[in-house]
Amino acid sequence: MPPVAPSTSMPAAAAANSPHAFLRKLAKLPTPTSAWFTPRSPSFHVHLTQKDLHANIQRGFIRSFDARSLSPLGIPRPVEQDAVLVAVSPHNTTVVLKKNEKKSHTVEIWDAEYGRTHVTEIPETVHGTVHAATTFESNAFSSCAKMFVYTAEAPKCKPTKHVGNPQEIPQSSEDSSNNNDSSSASSSSALLTWDSTRQYEQTWGEASGGAVKPTLFTLNLEDGTVNRVQGIPDGVAVGQATFTPDDKALVCTAWDDTSKLGITFCFNRQSRLLLVPLGSQDSQGSQGSHQILSPTIPSALSPAFSPDGKRLVFLSHADTLASGVHMSDATLHTMPWPPKDDATITKVPIHGATEYLYMTGRLKTEVNFVTPNRIVVTSILRSCIALLDIDLTSGETSVVPPCDDNDVLAAPKNSDDLAQCESSLLASDGDGTWIVRLSDPLSPPILAKLTLDDASWTWQILTKPSPDVPPPKGAYWGCISLPGEEESLVVGSSVVLRPAADVEVKGVILLPHGGPHTTSTAQFFASTRLFLEMGYAVILANYRGSLGFGRQLQMQLPGNVGRLDVRDCVAALESGMKKMDIDDALPKAIFGGSHGGFLGAHLVGQHADLFKAAILRNPVTNLVSMASTTDIPDWCCVEAFGKPADVEQQPSARMGDGSFPPSPEALARLHEVSPIAHVDNVKTPILLLLGSGDERVPVEQGLQYRRALAMRGQDVETYQYDGEGHSLAKPQTEFECLSHTIRFLDEKM
Repeated sequence: MPPVAPSTSMPAAAAANSPHAFLRKLAKLPTPTSAWFTPRSPSFHVHLTQKDLHANIQRGFIRSFDARSLSPLGIPRPVEQDAVLVAVSPHNTTVVLKKNEKKSHTVEIWDAEYGRTHVTEIPETVHGTVHAATTFESNAFSSCAKMFVYTAEAPKCKPTKHVGNPQEIPQSSEDSSNNNDSSSASSSSALLTWDSTRQYEQTWGEASGGAVKPTLFTLNLEDGTVNRVQGIPDGVAVGQATFTPDDKALVCTAWDDTSKLGITFCFNRQSRLLLVPLGSQDSQGSQGSHQILSPTIPSALSPAFSPDGKRLVFLSHADTLASGVHMSDATLHTMPWPPKDDATITKVPIHGATEYLYMTGRLKTEVNFVTPNRIVVTSILRSCIALLDIDLTSGETSVVPPCDDNDVLAAPKNSDDLAQCESSLLASDGDGTWIVRLSDPLSPPILAKLTLDDASWTWQILTKPSPDVPPPKGAYWGCISLPGEEESLVVGSSVVLRPAADVEVKGVILLPHGGPHTTSTAQFFASTRLFLEMGYAVILANYRGSLGFGRQLQMQLPGNVGRLDVRDCVAALESGMKKMDIDDALPKAIFGGSHGGFLGAHLVGQHADLFKAAILRNPVTNLVSMASTTDIPDWCCVEAFGKPADVEQQPSARMGDGSFPPSPEALARLHEVSPIAHVDNVKTPILLLLGSGDERVPVEQGLQYRRALAMRGQDVETYQYDGEGHSLAKPQTEFECLSHTIRFLDEKM
C-alpha cells in the first residue's frame, strides 16, 4: 500500500513540517554503497541507492568522477531494476547480472567504447539465485581482464512428475449422470499430472538470499560463456572468491554446510580458505582438485592478495568461534604466495591505536592496500567508524585523521570519548587515493577523496550535502562515557543528540542497538534524524557487549543478558540527559529492534514507571520459544548461559547443559532472562512492528508478547508486515513504521 499523504485540509506550513514530508525528504537521500576505479581512463565510478516510495523498491544509479580533477563525468546512469549484481573492471568493462521473471538469469557484458558486447541467457539448469550483498558474494575480475567470478546457487533437480489415473478418483453422482457426455469421456481418459513437491532443504537463514548450496561460476568476458567452477568439495558452501595473481586458480571461503545455522552477522561459523585450480573449463566444466590453505585455523575468510602478488591476507574469527558469540573482534593473518608445503600463517600483532579489529566489510585488494606491506581498513573504534592504517609486518596501527571540514560535517563538541564522523572506504586507485563515504548523526552521507602523500593525509569533498536535509542549526551530538557500577569504571560510550537550539525538546528517546554484539556508531540514521526533527533528544546506548570497546567488556554480557545490558541502558539514559542538560522530568520513550527490542521489553518490565512509550521492532521476548524456532538457536544458548555448549567449537543448537530440545532446567533459565518473565509489571503503552517472514526473531515472538499484554488489559498496538524479514527494510515499510512511531510518541508522551 502506498504511503498515506498528509491530509489536504492540513495547513501548508504544517504539512511541510509534518513527519510525512520529512520522511519523503529522507527517502530521496542517495546513499553511496560501493565504487570502482578504472585506470585506463582514470576515473572513479560510485554506485548509489535511493528509495522509491511509489514503487516500494530501492533504485540504483552510478556517478562517475575524473580521478584527477574530481569533476563529474557525464550524467548519473540508472541501474536497471532487475540487475542483481553490477561490477566494473579496471579495463572499463561492466558486468550486469539480471534476474528474469521465470527465475532464470541474463548476463550482459558492456565495453566503454563498443557498448554491449555479449548477452547470455542462463537457465535454471546452470544456476539459481545470484548471491549479491550477502555473506557469500563473490565479485572479482582476473588480472588479465578476461574472466569474472561470482557466486550463485547450484542448480536444483527438476521436480518429478506425479502421474495419476483420473478414473481412480471417486466421482460424485452428478458427475456419474453425465458420463455419456463426449467431453467428459475425453477428459477422463487424460492422465492427471502435477509437479511433485521437492524435499525440504535447509537454508542459511535470515537475509542469506535463500542460500542452500552457494557455489562459484566464472564468466568469460571474451565470449560471454558461463561455467560452474569444478573441484569444490562436497559438503561445503563457498563464496568470497578472488583470482590468484596468475589467474590460474581461485581462493575462496568455504563453510561446512552439513549442519546449517543462520550465517548473516554470524561470524562464529567454521570456515576455511580453499585454493581451487581453474584448469580448462569446457561447457561441462572440468573436474579439478582443491587445497585447504588454512588447515590449522578453524576460522578463515575474506581473502585478498597484496598488489605484488607475494602475500595472501585474510581475516579470522577463531576467538569468536571459541566464545560462541555471533560477532566479535577479528584477527588479521598473512601467508606467503605462492604457498609452499612449509609455508606458515602469520598473525599480525595489532597494537598502537587499538588492539582489536572490528571490520565493517571484507578485505579487497583494490580497496584496502596502500603498499604490499600496508593496508587501510574501515573498523569500529569505540562509538565511531574510523579508518585504521596497519603495518602488516609490525602490526603498528594508527587512526587516519578524520575529515574536519565544518562546512559539510557537524563537528561534535565537548565529547567525553573519541568522536568523529563515519569514514567508510569505497574504492582506491592503488596509488594513495581513496573514495570515502562520510556522514555524522546530523549530516547525510557524502563522498570525499582521501589522499596519502609523503605520510600526510588530506581530504577533499566530492559531493555537496543534501539541501533537503541540512544539519539542524544549533543541534548537538557527541559521545559520552558510560559509567559502570563503580565510580572509576567505564564500560563503554554512547552517542547523544539534542535538537536544534530553537526547538523545544518534547522528550527523550533511548535507542539501544540490536545484536547485542554490534555498536551504535556516530553516523547518519534516518530514524534518529527524524526524531530530532520532531523535537526529541536521542541517546544511542552502547552497553556492555557492544563492539569496539575490547574483548573484556564485550564478554561480560553473555550469561548476563536482561541484567547488565538493562542496567547499562538506564545509566546511558541518566548520563545522556545530564550531558545534554535535559530536565529529568521530560517524558521518556524507548525505541529498539531485535536485541534492542529485547532490552525495550525488559526496561518497561523492570522499570515500569520510567517510560511513557515503547516502540519494539521484531523484539526478542521469549527465549523459551525462540530457541526452537530461530535460525540461530546457538545465540539463545550463549547469551542465556554465557558459553557455547560444544567444546569442539562447532556451531551447536544445544543449551549450556548440552540439552536440545532444552531440558526443564535450561527452559527455566531461558524464561528467567526473557522479557516475558516481567510482563506482569508492564504499564507502558507499546507499539509492536513485526515482519511476518523474519527467520532470526520469528514473528511469534512479538505476537506472543502482544497476547500476553492484551490478556492483562495493557495498551498494545501491533502492525505485521507481510513479505518483510528481520530488517523491515522495504521503503514503504520503513515509511509506515516511522510514521506510526512519531504518531505513537506524540500520542503517549
